[in-house]
Amino acid sequence: MSIEFREMMPNEANIVNKVGHSSFGIVEALFMPKPKHAVLAVENEEILGGIAYKILSGKAGRKIGFIETAFVAKNHVGKGMGNKLYQAATKSLKDRGCDTVITMVRDDNIASWKAFVNNGYNRVTFIQIIGQLGLVGSLFFWFYGLSCIAVGHELWGTMPSKVQSSSSQIALFIVVAILTFLPALRFGVTFNDFVVKAIGILILLFSGVAGGTIAVKLSKQEWCFRLTPGGLLLSFCIAALGGVFPMVGRYYPKKYSRSTQFKRDMAMEGFCEWLAILLVFTLSLFQCNTSPIWAATQSFGTSILLYHSIPIFPFGSYGGTRMWNHNKTLSLAVLIISLVLMVSF
Repeated sequence: MSIEFREMMPNEANIVNKVGHSSFGIVEALFMPKPKHAVLAVENEEILGGIAYKILSGKAGRKIGFIETAFVAKNHVGKGMGNKLYQAATKSLKDRGCDTVITMVRDDNIASWKAFVNNGYNRVTFIQIIGQLGLVGSLFFWFYGLSCIAVGHELWGTMPSKVQSSSSQIALFIVVAILTFLPALRFGVTFNDFVVKAIGILILLFSGVAGGTIAVKLSKQEWCFRLTPGGLLLSFCIAALGGVFPMVGRYYPKKYSRSTQFKRDMAMEGFCEWLAILLVFTLSLFQCNTSPIWAATQSFGTSILLYHSIPIFPFGSYGGTRMWNHNKTLSLAVLIISLVLMVSF
């Protein structure tokens, strides 16, 4: 029997929710809402996958389709189901009067990338989302869609993409890193101390960018640097608690594949970032008594190293997942070293 793509019936919401949860990681599944509207892929009354959606009110009374979650049952992954689901869901939303469809997805999601490209989606900026929904509507989307805490997630839409250079994205990454650290001032930290700590953080971030740059120069893939828009609120909150949790900015391939060489190149980019940060952190151990900036670099270095080594959400987008997907021995070694340094310093 052929696969049928149809709208979810009201009495199917619970089973759709169950199948959807089983296809996500433990942490990510916690943020999957129970769907009210969805397009399903069904065969012999078995739900093979689905896309939950919501229709938002845009500027000038326009309708904007928002794809909340998309999933494919584990035993049907890799069969092109996602591509067909996005095609069916996009058509359904446009048939309902939505002239634009937007969504959010984890950065290195190869299956979603291919499905998006095949169905006319492009990476878009939050400014473009404001252009579609208006300021108030965009803030609702920011909170309701969990973009505010979705670390390493990117925005996609059926509107044209605004290409931005790697250099401009690196500059934006640095500016945002400074802004998200501003809540640290609430602890009565003097402005001079704030500047010292901010410089220490920037040294670590710059070293990561430098390591990533070396890796992509040695790779045959085409890369571009991007600051992912997800997780801004989380970065602010952790800074307000006295810590540091920068938004994810790193090199991304222009095209994805499932080849072994591609996975290796992705892992090397993540590893070189981590290694460069480790080298700078090691240098700070010898220099921390000579300058408060080096002391700040040492203080924050263990956290940044650990973020870059953990392969699960919300940390995986810092690079840990790339290493895990290619070589689990390398990934575990990096994680153990980072944990030892965290405990020791």
